[in-house]
Amino acid sequence: MIKKRVKKPVNKKKVLSKKLSSKKISSKKSSKTKKIDYSNSKFYISKFNLVVKKLVLFLMLFIVFVVLYLVSNNLAYQNLFFLLSLIFGFLIVGFSIVLLVFVFLRLLNK
Repeated sequence: MIKKRVKKPVNKKKVLSKKLSSKKISSKKSSKTKKIDYSNSKFYISKFNLVVKKLVLFLMLFIVFVVLYLVSNNLAYQNLFFLLSLIFGFLIVGFSIVLLVFVFLRLLNK
């Protein structure tokens, strides 16, 4: 036997109160924007130093794996060292892009 679905009556006061409580009140923002000085902030300096350290680390690892790739005679080791050098090469490219972004941020704010 199929039962018919009957709609329950909706209390309009509850629906309106839910809609009103879910609306966020927007606050007016001031028209003045603060200019962030990236050249002197401690956050910028610490992140810049971190990027430089990681870039140097990955560059050294890249060089080590390229040398090991060239020196090794076993095909499995050559494939492993080639793959690792490729991964560290892409990481070097990524960190160099981040380093350039930090340098341009510093130059544009001066």
